[in-house]
Amino acid sequence: RKAHRIAWELAYGPIPPGMSVCHSCDNRPCVNLAHLFIATPAENNHDRHAKGRSAVGERQGPSKLTDGEVVDIMASLPYETDMALSRRFSVSRVTIWKIRNKYNWTHIQQEAA
Repeated sequence: RKAHRIAWELAYGPIPPGMSVCHSCDNRPCVNLAHLFIATPAENNHDRHAKGRSAVGERQGPSKLTDGEVVDIMASLPYETDMALSRRFSVSRVTIWKIRNKYNWTHIQQEAA
């Protein structure tokens, strides 16, 4: 069990089922009750995304591409085919298609707009 959850329970009682104890300070080990709040997993995810702490793009562990490579892929349209790009960057053709059609790496596409 994590310290912040124990701190919450000692101060306020049981954590409601399906709820998370979140940190307004974004410091995971923090147990300051003034920094803790209860939220649904969806609210916690929204809070993380709003604060720019989501693991996106190359910050995601298994990512094979860098942000710069994705910019290159988007700039190559219509000059190179999805298949040619998939070979050049050692990813699947579907990965290239998803980038070009704004299904993946949308944070790069928003910056470029």
